[in-house]
Amino acid sequence: MSSEAPGEASQPELRRDPVTGEWVILATSRGKRPHAPGPAEGVDQPDEECPFCPGHEDRTPSEICANRQEGECNKPGWKVRVIPNRYPILVSDAPRGGVERAISPDRRPALGTSEVIVDTPVHNQPPWQVGPDQTLEMLNMYRDRIVALKEEGRTSYVHIIRNHRAAAASSLEHPHSQLFGLPFIPPTIDAELDGFVFANPGVPGCILCDMIEETRQESSRVVMETENFVVYCPFASRLPYETWIVPRKHELRFEHCKDLPELAGIMSETLNRFRERLGDPPFNYWVHTYPLRGESRPYHWHIEILPRLTLSGGLELGAGVWVNTIAPEDAAELLR
Repeated sequence: MSSEAPGEASQPELRRDPVTGEWVILATSRGKRPHAPGPAEGVDQPDEECPFCPGHEDRTPSEICANRQEGECNKPGWKVRVIPNRYPILVSDAPRGGVERAISPDRRPALGTSEVIVDTPVHNQPPWQVGPDQTLEMLNMYRDRIVALKEEGRTSYVHIIRNHRAAAASSLEHPHSQLFGLPFIPPTIDAELDGFVFANPGVPGCILCDMIEETRQESSRVVMETENFVVYCPFASRLPYETWIVPRKHELRFEHCKDLPELAGIMSETLNRFRERLGDPPFNYWVHTYPLRGESRPYHWHIEILPRLTLSGGLELGAGVWVNTIAPEDAAELLR
């Protein structure tokens, strides 16, 4: 007999909605995370209290890997550092107790990977403020972790995100990204993969390649472009100032990108324009890339950035219908 109270779960668990078929991750330990509001809320967390600052490596789980200038493992001298998430949404293994009752078509242990990528040793400045070189260090680590998880062979999809400021769900001020190694292809990616198939049924080609060339020719939603990337506000932007960074060359996987230095420069410029022209708003970004295994549908990787300038209401949350109060053409003009 389990000693857990009803609804209590000591280990993260996957539960599938019987109506929609969507998987939900039940991770009660996440509620124990420390929350430190950033400067936008008027409170600044001193460096002395920050577990992610250099010199405080003993306050975090032992590092998985790091890009270092000098020093030993779990010591200062790193440029980017990766550690297990102390409050994981997914776990690499689970104790046997309670696992038997969790294994069913609709309920099972949430086995996967939850990592924190500490983007920079600088406490109060994200990589794009430090400069393109630090942004490149961060992007290189994104790539390296995807490659490592692919080689392990247990992960179906790697989702890398960045929550900027407390209003975008960042729990600590020190700049950090999060990596989730999922045991399934998430619904949004699955829907995008279907979209790539249905957009050109039976015809070779890529809908996103077509879209970015049409966007470049029309130009009103283009923020900036370089030789290999275009930054634009999507035609059907979900939120004010939604912005995508897309490689102009057709590429399935982010980890195969050969132009990361160029990406670091354009990403730094884009996010600094958010800071300068929108007052450093809270935002989320994520990398949408190709699944690691079990997939044959076409795709084109990209980065999506969504400022959190408005709150989602019942129409968005209950029906999945987005309401945007800023035309993407106007958004692009301001960011240009």
